[in-house]
Amino acid sequence: MSHNYYLPSDLSSLISDEKIDFFVYPNRQKPTYEYLKVITFFIIWLIICGMITFVILSPLINGESVTIYFNDRAYTGDSNNLIPVIVSLIIPITFFIGGAGVLIYNINQMMQKGGIFVGTITRLIHSHKGKIKVYSWREFLGVLEIDAEEGDVSLKLRTGTVQKQNGSKVFLHDIVHI
Repeated sequence: MSHNYYLPSDLSSLISDEKIDFFVYPNRQKPTYEYLKVITFFIIWLIICGMITFVILSPLINGESVTIYFNDRAYTGDSNNLIPVIVSLIIPITFFIGGAGVLIYNINQMMQKGGIFVGTITRLIHSHKGKIKVYSWREFLGVLEIDAEEGDVSLKLRTGTVQKQNGSKVFLHDIVHI
């Protein structure tokens, strides 16, 4: 039986003579909903930062002066004296640039391919951008989440982190997204 697939040489040498049960070329590194949560948050973030900037700048656009209070002192800025306006915009613009950076990063990550997953009888091997991760099947809980509509498969590992939620400690399992 012939297989029409390409495996990088480092992955082929790692697998060696093991029988390949399956291989997958995922469209994404994570399910779409994981990215959409972050993207939605940062779009709202950018809107709020933009609104704060607009509120500060709108009097200047109308030809009026802007009075900014800092440590109980009033600083007035107008078209001839922009220093108080510029200083007051440092924080919202910094947050705007940071939010835009995170938004662009997540959109870029959403467009990235997920590498190659190869399943053998003893392990799951993931190769992505020259890095290879090998998981023994014993590391998985046996919990499988499938979104057939999106084509996403998530496998829970026995490893993870302990985090506090609502005052109690909760163990969050690491997840491999295929």
